[in-house]
Amino acid sequence: LQRITGVSIDRVNNEGNQVTVRGFGPSFNLVTLDGRQMPNSSALASAGISRSFNFREIASESVRAVEVYKTGRADIPSGGIGATINIVSAKPFDFPGFVAAANVAAVYDSSVINGDELKPEFSGMISNTFADDAFGVLLSYSYSDRDFGVERIGTQNYWNPGYPGQANPDTSAIDTSKNPDLTTWRTVTVDRDNADYNRKRQNAQLVLQWAPTDSLEITANYFGGRFEEGGSMNRMSFWFDNVESGKADVNGTIIDPFRSNDELNFWGWEYQFDTENDSYGLNIDWQITDALSLVFDGHSSTSHANKGNLPAEIVTNLKNPFGAAAPVDIWADFSGKIPTAYYDDSRLPGGAYAKENIEGDLYQERGNEIKNQIQQMVLRGRWESESDWFAGVNFGVENTNYQVDANNIYSANFALGNGVMDLSGLDFELIPGDIGFEYLPVFSAYQFMDLVDAQGLRNPTNVGTDGVEEDTWAYYLSADVDTYFSDMRFRMNVGVRYEDTDVTSYSVTNPVIGFNWITPLEMSKIYFDSTVAEELEGQYDHWLPNLDMSLEFRENWVGRFSYSQTVARSSISAMFPRTSLNNHY
Repeated sequence: LQRITGVSIDRVNNEGNQVTVRGFGPSFNLVTLDGRQMPNSSALASAGISRSFNFREIASESVRAVEVYKTGRADIPSGGIGATINIVSAKPFDFPGFVAAANVAAVYDSSVINGDELKPEFSGMISNTFADDAFGVLLSYSYSDRDFGVERIGTQNYWNPGYPGQANPDTSAIDTSKNPDLTTWRTVTVDRDNADYNRKRQNAQLVLQWAPTDSLEITANYFGGRFEEGGSMNRMSFWFDNVESGKADVNGTIIDPFRSNDELNFWGWEYQFDTENDSYGLNIDWQITDALSLVFDGHSSTSHANKGNLPAEIVTNLKNPFGAAAPVDIWADFSGKIPTAYYDDSRLPGGAYAKENIEGDLYQERGNEIKNQIQQMVLRGRWESESDWFAGVNFGVENTNYQVDANNIYSANFALGNGVMDLSGLDFELIPGDIGFEYLPVFSAYQFMDLVDAQGLRNPTNVGTDGVEEDTWAYYLSADVDTYFSDMRFRMNVGVRYEDTDVTSYSVTNPVIGFNWITPLEMSKIYFDSTVAEELEGQYDHWLPNLDMSLEFRENWVGRFSYSQTVARSSISAMFPRTSLNNHY
């Protein structure tokens, strides 16, 4: 896909993940499988619920072709302002007779820190047609296992204009012609990570095709995917909760934030989640007459992430004792290509990395269990004209029903410092660091949580339940023109699509009724004992016209003009009626 003009891809750990088309990011592009909108789900709370199929969850061996529509068409599903991308899978009638293929490989990944650098991959397909190619069966399977490591230097979260009460920075270098309000932007953290991950992916496809007559073709298929990912990470971090001093560059970015009487942070992370995708489909293609054809296509598909309602992510942190009794000064330098962190622990006896100066801080367990189901039915037709200029008419009706149910799992304790937690049972070590961090921590978040449980420091788990049902009916009509003007071929497609959508969403949560101050900069939420349900309904419709024209005015020269109106719908998670209260400084 990245070889197509206007299309770029992003990668997760060096694997293609999602696409950007003409500057529109993944949420503005629709990905379909054999023309069908497929569900997607993720256990990570930060990922949300995307409408587009994730490319990481399908192996390239299962793909026969990829179609990219950069402009809207009446007969193409809406949802992609940037593009609609259709993944075409293999079918037995594509390979008449007996065909078998297999591939066995090993992938060497030198990024692995702890794990196996050499991991296996396997894919295979077997297809055959019978009864004079009137019946066909195709079975394919692929398996991929990979260990990989990630070493990261950088900032996280976001850059912001600062929190209330922060000291005014030096803004003398700001170019006021570009930034007349002298707005400054500050980072929250600077970090150094070491992480190890494992990813397993399995895809299976079974396709049955039957052509009882020359004019009728019936296809039934199953597509299944299993995606598992787990990993552990340790992070050394400076948190600039408040910038006491700093100088802005010409744009307003604080390039040397400083904070006194602070702390170093030693993080331990664990990830573990899986996603199961299953799709059952039926397609009936009927050539009623030489001029008229009808196609019925229907499927029922489910994506289920994190079965069992367990946390998908565990975040734990250790720190130096906070405050004037144990001061550590921190600052950073963002003026070069790579950020650099600095600290001064000369007033802390023993230093910031001494085990006696490292205490507990917090834990968070979070994640989603998401079940995303799509039932879709399409009836489309085409009437072919015998005219020498009018090619034909396309028409159709579609119904798409989304049903999403999500459980949000969260538990946290931000008050593990000041001697509250005994860390004597934690296997903790330090390895050499860089970018200003003298050392990097190595410890297990799982073992940390075992100590939390043994010492009775786990807070109750809060589970919020959200759901959305979205039902869309679509009707379209378009016409094709194909003719010649002075030996120049002229083609045109003009059409209109009408869509009507009904949405019902709900949330069941324990409302926040207060906050407890943990430190001058941290609060924890107090939840009501009983749950409260919220429900909302909505409806909207759209008329979506399109006009596409092309003129072959010279050999190998084509001029094109396209106009279309389409819509990218809100992400599923944006439609939950949940009331959220977030901590701000």
